[in-house]
Amino acid sequence: ELHSALENLLRNALRHTAENSEVLMQMDNSDPAWIRLQVIDHGPGVPEEELASIFLPFYRLDSARSRDSGGYGLGLSIVQRHIEAHGGRVSAANTGSGLAVTVLLPKELLVNETPQ
Repeated sequence: ELHSALENLLRNALRHTAENSEVLMQMDNSDPAWIRLQVIDHGPGVPEEELASIFLPFYRLDSARSRDSGGYGLGLSIVQRHIEAHGGRVSAANTGSGLAVTVLLPKELLVNETPQ
């Protein structure tokens, strides 16, 4: 499930980042209880009033509703469901030059997680 969540997160960032830009994925494990993963794109970002809604199933921004863009608006809801099922949290924020999605996962979980 974690693999699927991170894959969805990265796929979404790659889809929305500007051409010839980078998607950054970084990890911070300095907190004693949490591992923090962050995926940052260089896309258009999300209107502030819609940030909480992007994790709802079937929710798509008006600018992303074109049939040409593909998808059904399930990617980030799947990310949230899988992360929360493992005791974690996910949030999104605009960076001024894109979107940053932050995932917090309990270290205790990852120490006991076995690869599938």
